[in-house]
Amino acid sequence: MPCPIHSVSAALTGPCCSVSSTDAGGVVAAAKIWIDGSPGDALPLPDRAFAYGDGVFETLLLRDGRALLTEFHFDRLATGLACLRMPSALPLARKHFETALGALGAATGYSVMRLTVSRGAGPRGYAPPAEAAPRVVITVSDLAHDPVQLPTPAILGETAVRWSKQPLLAGVKHLNRLEQVLAAADAAAAGVDEVLMLDQGGAPLSVSAGNLFLVAGKRLLTPTLVDAGIAGTRRRLLLEHLASACGLQVGESRLQLHQLLAANEVFYCNALIGLRPVATYRDRSWSEHPVTERLHAAYCEWLQR
Repeated sequence: MPCPIHSVSAALTGPCCSVSSTDAGGVVAAAKIWIDGSPGDALPLPDRAFAYGDGVFETLLLRDGRALLTEFHFDRLATGLACLRMPSALPLARKHFETALGALGAATGYSVMRLTVSRGAGPRGYAPPAEAAPRVVITVSDLAHDPVQLPTPAILGETAVRWSKQPLLAGVKHLNRLEQVLAAADAAAAGVDEVLMLDQGGAPLSVSAGNLFLVAGKRLLTPTLVDAGIAGTRRRLLLEHLASACGLQVGESRLQLHQLLAANEVFYCNALIGLRPVATYRDRSWSEHPVTERLHAAYCEWLQR
């Protein structure tokens, strides 16, 4: 039988389903929901996304109803679907994505879209069905902050949660995100903005919800994603466009903690916050962030294209 996505009532509002919920801060947020291109608030069970995390997802920033860096997101989605051996779901995801954008109409301001592709229903057991029927779930919600404003420098804490080593899934934004859930819980418990996540060998790899960057002179360094990690869309933008526009050389390697502590600047990035400078980690502090600010300005200009 269908399983409600939310425990609150949903009212149909035009071409989508609208659900209101209250976050931990008491702010009411309305989410518009489409399931396989139609309004709805329930998923049939069993669904392999629920049972096994069998799927991938994208989190897109929208401005005035238009998705930003769309092709970067769909490139990563294509890579993830191919890795999960369900490439035929890509055109379906694109179709329902366009349907959702069209239904938003004359939306104004910034919002966030989550596009989830599940392998769909299947028989009991890990083995995927021979003929899968992928399911696409899309939600759109208002964004509580202005992504063109440089965030307040972050306090970076520590977590015992490390990235698992799995080269096959490295870079893919799949639905199995328990490591990030536990790391984010550690950040909340410690009262810090984020936590540094290490790989199995103890090398810095990311924060719980973003890619990590170090500024070392005129070089922009970021961890390589050979064994683990997520290939972020803002990471790609920085490496392929923004760094060179700001006169920086880029480097991808297995970074070490001493490099982070010796860096001129440290920041992390994701689709919703853009770039966020780090103010402190352990007993190291960074009071100025000129390169991060320059990169952020270039990022904001890119968003206006």
